[in-house]
Amino acid sequence: MLKENIIGIVAEYNPFHKGHAYQINTAKQALHATGVIAVMSGNFTQRGEMALLDKWQRTQLALAGGVDLVLELPTIYALRSSESFGAGGVQSLAATGLVSHVVFGCETREPELLAQIATEKISKAKLLPYLDKGLTYGAAVESYLQKLYPNSQGLLKEPNNILAMSYYQALHKLKNAPKPYPLVRQGAGYKETALSSTLPSAQALRQELFTKGLTPQAAQGFPPQILALLPSLLSQKPLSCHAGAFYLLLKHSLSQSTAADVRKHSDCSEGLENKFLAAITANDYDTFLTAVKSKRYPLTRLKRLACQLLVSSSAAPFGSTGKMAPAYLRVLGFNTTGRRLLKAMKQTATLPILTKLHKNEGCEQSKAFQAELVTDIAATNLYDLLNENNSFNRDYLVSPIYYK
Repeated sequence: MLKENIIGIVAEYNPFHKGHAYQINTAKQALHATGVIAVMSGNFTQRGEMALLDKWQRTQLALAGGVDLVLELPTIYALRSSESFGAGGVQSLAATGLVSHVVFGCETREPELLAQIATEKISKAKLLPYLDKGLTYGAAVESYLQKLYPNSQGLLKEPNNILAMSYYQALHKLKNAPKPYPLVRQGAGYKETALSSTLPSAQALRQELFTKGLTPQAAQGFPPQILALLPSLLSQKPLSCHAGAFYLLLKHSLSQSTAADVRKHSDCSEGLENKFLAAITANDYDTFLTAVKSKRYPLTRLKRLACQLLVSSSAAPFGSTGKMAPAYLRVLGFNTTGRRLLKAMKQTATLPILTKLHKNEGCEQSKAFQAELVTDIAATNLYDLLNENNSFNRDYLVSPIYYK
């Protein structure tokens, strides 16, 4: 490891905004860090939605915003629960052999309580009394922990606290792990949809961009260096709703599937696969989701499952990838500092580093390597298909971005 502090961040940057820049600048100053490595989700997000911009466009924005090296979070983590999302990201950062601190946001001013809660071993057996009441998995965890930690009431209702706990959990499981460095979230809340704050949420910015475009109100949420690039990037793809085309593909997939097929190609279980199959008579995606949704199965989980089904394949059934550890570090982009970090990583990384992909990539690698790569490529192809992009297998065609 370099004898300097290198920050690691797990992110989606969908899109990169002032809050992200604040996090990077504050952590760099506090830790006297000389580099920032981000592990970023690819073309689909943890909410089970297509990213506003593709992974290379968002990489360009991240590099402009202060990140030095961007690695891709494999799709098998990006399209799963916060626990898997956090674990995949933290394991990837640790595998660089360079990251000294994992920086993340949270809504609580008592992150040490989250760190303590994260040490609890929570088995499904412990949650059954709560699950049997119809609670979602997240709500069951919260109810269980609240009995052990009365002061934690409401703590796990905030998305960033949930993610923060997943980072702590992942770090606890690693030997010689980077140190956690939590920062209290500033500005609007994660779910806030108004643009009134000086640091608006990504959700509010996405909503404004989708409905009205890059208005003066939206522009105030981006750092100047991002705003200089954003209009050109947004002009490269239509910000239209893809739900119709997505649902058509989903209906086609489900119409040819059995319940066993749905379980094999997604994380559907406990009869949810039957609800998916029964709901394909719905006329549109929103109606389909409403038919399947219940108190126990929130929309974000259902949307992730739908995406899983469409990126799964016979070569890599999504349901079989749940326990796979990261098998490679895929480079999406870097600046001059990132190039130096990448050079150092070639000596310190504990996983293969992928830059430009070749057609025979992974042929002699592990099953996990091949499954993760096949799924990442499938996710890009699905994203491009839904965006009416005529390119195919862009993962083989696009080189990492060098941002000067």
